[in-house]
Amino acid sequence: MKSGFIISVVLLILSAASPGYGTDRCQEHVSKKEYDKAIEACTALIDSRNQLTYLTFYNRGFAYSKKGEYDRAIADYTSGLELDPKNERLYQARASAYESTKRYDKALDDWSKAIAAAPGETSYLNRARLYRDQGQYDKAIADYGSAIRLDPEKAQQGYLLRAAVYYEKGAFADSARDYRKLIGLFTTLHPDLMQDMLYVRLLNSSAKLSKDEYDKVLTELRSYASSHDASSDDEKWWRSVSKYYLETGDASDTQLLDEARSGTNPKTLNHRLCDAYYSIAEKKLLEKDRKAAAEFFNKSVETNVYSFSSRYAKAMLRLMQEGKL
Repeated sequence: MKSGFIISVVLLILSAASPGYGTDRCQEHVSKKEYDKAIEACTALIDSRNQLTYLTFYNRGFAYSKKGEYDRAIADYTSGLELDPKNERLYQARASAYESTKRYDKALDDWSKAIAAAPGETSYLNRARLYRDQGQYDKAIADYGSAIRLDPEKAQQGYLLRAAVYYEKGAFADSARDYRKLIGLFTTLHPDLMQDMLYVRLLNSSAKLSKDEYDKVLTELRSYASSHDASSDDEKWWRSVSKYYLETGDASDTQLLDEARSGTNPKTLNHRLCDAYYSIAEKKLLEKDRKAAAEFFNKSVETNVYSFSSRYAKAMLRLMQEGKL
């Protein structure tokens, strides 16, 4: 259960560390990624019992986690919590360690305890991610909503992930609303950040609502694509996907797949093939060719890429099988 959108709990904790971290040799070694030395220094400090705080247990637990010794990390985070039972950062760190050992129920429990200790975006987004992975869509949606309410005007990640969950659930109007909100936020805060991708996602949501909605978004996408250049490789790729939907130039199934295969990076190539198969499937579904749609949704899933496109493809196959699409 991994995602490109997993929050880096460790970075959050380190960036929020108190001044005491700087004087601690254990923390110094952690900062330098000298994890064996960090464990040695932390252990000496713990054995001395001299001014012992949860921070020392956290640091040694973090070092153990970086070495893949998750059970030892969990034990240290637990010891830290005995000293500071309401420390949300320790719950966050232990939740991440539990996830690394696939103990997802325990991880969920710790994300919940972190929220109870100090409600924050990191804990809400991570708990929502686990709920989403378990197919508990309503609980995930509620948590994404809580994360968004903490700072509605800077909640791009919350809107993006909630839109995805709505889509996987089959709540296409809600998904379209969140993508529409996202486009407005990105226009204001990040005007050049993957607008084509957002319009394509909005287009696919709108296609499930009505032809009028679909045509409206198609017109908006055409206007955006004609007035904004794509600069980065990712932007150029999503511009190619946009052109496929807009049916401009030599856009076709074959052309999109050829472009997806044109990269030299195997990881990028596989992700783009996943996107291409999924996009073709959505278009086949729009054309009411359900057999071809299912074929390409399956091809997207079979790339074994963990991405929005593969998750959407799985969801569409499920909704088709359930007669909801």
